[in-house]
Amino acid sequence: MSMKKMKNMKNIQGKNNKYDVLENIFNDEREYKKSIVHDNLISKDKKYIYEDELNIEENDSIVINGKIYSDMGTLEIHVFNYDEDIFNIYDDVIIDNYPLCIETIHQSYFKEKNIVAVGTLDCSIQLWDLYNIDMLEPLYYLGDNEMKKMKKNKKRKLKTNNNIHYEKKNIKNIPEDEEPNNISKQKIKGHTDCITSLNSSKILPSLLVSGSKDSTVKLWDLNNLNNLHTFSFHQKKINNLSFHSKDKNLLFSTSSDKTLKIYDIRQNQVALDIHLSNIPEATIWNTHEENIILSSYIDGYINKIDIKYINTSSNKPQNNYLVNFKAFENSCTSLLSMNYKNLTLAGSEDGVIKAYDFHNLLNEQPHCVYSKNLKKNLFYMKDNEDWPNVVFLGCDKLYDWDVFECEEIKKYFNL
Repeated sequence: MSMKKMKNMKNIQGKNNKYDVLENIFNDEREYKKSIVHDNLISKDKKYIYEDELNIEENDSIVINGKIYSDMGTLEIHVFNYDEDIFNIYDDVIIDNYPLCIETIHQSYFKEKNIVAVGTLDCSIQLWDLYNIDMLEPLYYLGDNEMKKMKKNKKRKLKTNNNIHYEKKNIKNIPEDEEPNNISKQKIKGHTDCITSLNSSKILPSLLVSGSKDSTVKLWDLNNLNNLHTFSFHQKKINNLSFHSKDKNLLFSTSSDKTLKIYDIRQNQVALDIHLSNIPEATIWNTHEENIILSSYIDGYINKIDIKYINTSSNKPQNNYLVNFKAFENSCTSLLSMNYKNLTLAGSEDGVIKAYDFHNLLNEQPHCVYSKNLKKNLFYMKDNEDWPNVVFLGCDKLYDWDVFECEEIKKYFNL
């Protein structure tokens, strides 16, 4: 996501309303490069943020992360520009609960606003406007009828529709279809426990899916701010959710019940029910192989699954694994399929990151091209759409890592 903001130009005049270049050149430099905050976010070397770096330019990226403190939660807005070597905190806001998951929204009822959805500990999904992040509360609470509200200072009022639960087997009213008239409706609220996962569709950007500790998966229409359907296929907490990047109707979910379920969002039934060997930590679609899913576990194992060759009659998870190996001594908390072909990153909770080529197997394990120890806990890794070579690392702080700086990775994958 990018935001635009025009700089304010400042004219400096002398006593005679004439601008003296020689007299003011050093004053101009101090004014333009006035240090306002000392920052150690990127490296241990001293870094200063200047006023001109806090303006959001057309080519800048916005990076959002949530932080949990002992008594409060916050959202941090960062400005990032790889070409200009800028990575600064632009703003932050205290929210009324702990943020557990975050997803950027590209299409919603709020039209041109830059919206981010935040799943919290108190079972609400908050929709925040990044242009007005300093507001004391979000624009909207998604999925809780008692909490639903719009900002009082907004000119346009929302006509709130009751959430709809579809009992019919076939679900046909995704945004591009007309709503059937004969579907029974009943008022329901959102999730009844904390929100553990959020994911928006890249093909139908108004669709959002949420998972919760209450073991349900909910499909939301953000154009109308209502619930299209609730899937109740799992028995325990939802751990991961993801739409397919090419098939608009395909979705997977994983749970602490040790299952991976794949289904068509138009059908109220599971297409594939895959048993897993342990509780999954991270699960992703492979960027370059549309039928491949990679999953990691609390025991440090990683496996590769091809959904075209699933034996649904087998109760042995290993029978459905193309690759299954122990990557870490501790839990593997994050997986990332990079935009560069065959490059996959895996990270453990104790801060070890490994770069793998899953197409080059040695002793039934993918070739490990590179290993890096952050020497701090790692919670999450995220790539960057504007600069694919940059990976953001969620640790005690938010860090950026340029994989181009690693000669082993750059040489092996011909980057």
